[in-house]
Amino acid sequence: TLGGFIAAVARDYALGQFESNMPVRAKELRTLLGRLGPALVKIGQALSARPDLLPRTYLEALSELQDRLPSFPTEIAFAVIEEELGAPVDQVFLEMSELPVAAASLGQVYKARLKDGTDVAVKVQRPNIGETIAVDMLLLRRLMGVVDKQLPAIGVRAAAGRGGAGCGGGWVGGWVGGWVGEAGLSVVDFVDVGIECTLRQLLEHGYFHADPHPGNLLATRGGDLVYLDFGMMSEAPQYARYAIMAHVVHLVNRDYEAMCKDYYTLQFMDPSVDTTPIAPALAAFFDDVLDSSVSTLNFKAIVDGLGEVLFQYPFRVPAYYALILRSLTVLEGLALQADPNYKLLAKAYPYMAKRLLTDPAPELRESFEDLILKDGQFRWNRLENLLREGSKSQDFD
Repeated sequence: TLGGFIAAVARDYALGQFESNMPVRAKELRTLLGRLGPALVKIGQALSARPDLLPRTYLEALSELQDRLPSFPTEIAFAVIEEELGAPVDQVFLEMSELPVAAASLGQVYKARLKDGTDVAVKVQRPNIGETIAVDMLLLRRLMGVVDKQLPAIGVRAAAGRGGAGCGGGWVGGWVGGWVGEAGLSVVDFVDVGIECTLRQLLEHGYFHADPHPGNLLATRGGDLVYLDFGMMSEAPQYARYAIMAHVVHLVNRDYEAMCKDYYTLQFMDPSVDTTPIAPALAAFFDDVLDSSVSTLNFKAIVDGLGEVLFQYPFRVPAYYALILRSLTVLEGLALQADPNYKLLAKAYPYMAKRLLTDPAPELRESFEDLILKDGQFRWNRLENLLREGSKSQDFD
């Protein structure tokens, strides 16, 4: 049980054996979470990309929860495929791997070839997964109820059928092969691309992948970034996308009163709530943070610090915003494993600068003017900085 694991770690610490027993405890935690069901596996997956929370030994062990969970028997998987497709496996596929190429919390994947020679990935759900998830959600809801009886439910939009042929217990989609090392990319270069992709999904299209852990990302031989598993997607409405950009400008300008008004637009606060008292609290936190260069700012540290400020006031974080934070912190956590000095905000700023310089939307023209004009005076240093940073974006013209 989790209680037994925590007791064992506490005993190691008390006896001075914390470091020496860490490899054993890390494997025990991985096995325990894998046995406790999909919800706990998802928690383990998130923790595996957070070197700021766990030692490397734990990160390496928990990373196996991404795609190397124990598989269920292939005989059962093939029976599910045959039931769903209404025909024996050998009548539908020219060939199929005898063992799964990957196994995760909700299912496992086989590599197969159709009769016309097309390589495909066949994903099969774990048996009784619906009932298991229902029990996990019930337990988690009760746990959260202990923490906060008013905790709002956070919903996500499922898109499991996109890009392939779906059925009740399985899914068939195009096969994409590759990994970071094979494509000649470093992990940091890989995450840089992922950050710009995430920002484009979010701020241009308003529909983004909310679960970009290492098991859901790969690089092709040609160096392209590929997102897998669209089971956790979310949408950001148009008004929110412009408000996020405006919020960044107000933060750079240290215009805390305007930031407070942004919270109405972002639907963080009810219009009936007076946000005036929040401005001094924001100033107390961000004045110290902004004394540093953007290149030295840690995204998670800012999120955590801002969370402490906002916790004192009646904020409600919309579901889409919580998933934005999750997506970006997972990417930053992945990069931190390769480079402890990696700063997500420094990598995201070129895209933001490019949008401010090139997007004709009236809302962003207003944000651009707010950034480079002050009391009717043109701030040339701001424009120079925007041009310099914007030119680093991949499609800047």
